[in-house]
Amino acid sequence: MSTNQTSSPPVSEFFRRKMRSLFRRLDTNGNGVFTIQDTVAICKRFINIHDVSEEVANTLFEMFNTTHKISIQGGKVTEDDFVANFVDAFVNNYDAYVQIIREVSKMHFRAADTNRDGFIPLEKFRMTYQAYNLGPDVADVAFKAMDPHQDGHISETAAICAYVDFFTLQDEESSSKLIWGPLIA
Repeated sequence: MSTNQTSSPPVSEFFRRKMRSLFRRLDTNGNGVFTIQDTVAICKRFINIHDVSEEVANTLFEMFNTTHKISIQGGKVTEDDFVANFVDAFVNNYDAYVQIIREVSKMHFRAADTNRDGFIPLEKFRMTYQAYNLGPDVADVAFKAMDPHQDGHISETAAICAYVDFFTLQDEESSSKLIWGPLIA
């Protein structure tokens, strides 16, 4: 019997560490639980920082709703459950997992590309990470990891590749491991 489902590689401790780091970045109030309220707070900060249109605001909320299909099941999630949910999606439904990551990456990029020129410069990128309560030090590390040509801006293609690599690669040498800043131990 053949299927069209692509099998995922085994999940490494490195993959789990990336997901733990992401959880801690998304848990913006630091209470150890990632909730819908965290995402609403991120979206509101993003909207205020970027002074975006209602269309962009709706895109942000759609992006997080899509992400929640993987990360938050039941409205709130602890770090261990967050990691387990990503591992489960990665292992048991790899193709759908990658598709969701691509969709969310595209939405995230388009929300941050407020002038619609197809690129995000460093200053705009810093503003985007500020919405996650992440400082310029974290944003600068992430930006460098996502700017493959080191030309001072990130294209949509580069951003999507970096996000997909972060969520799928288990190569500890890949710069994509830094797109949410340095990994947390």
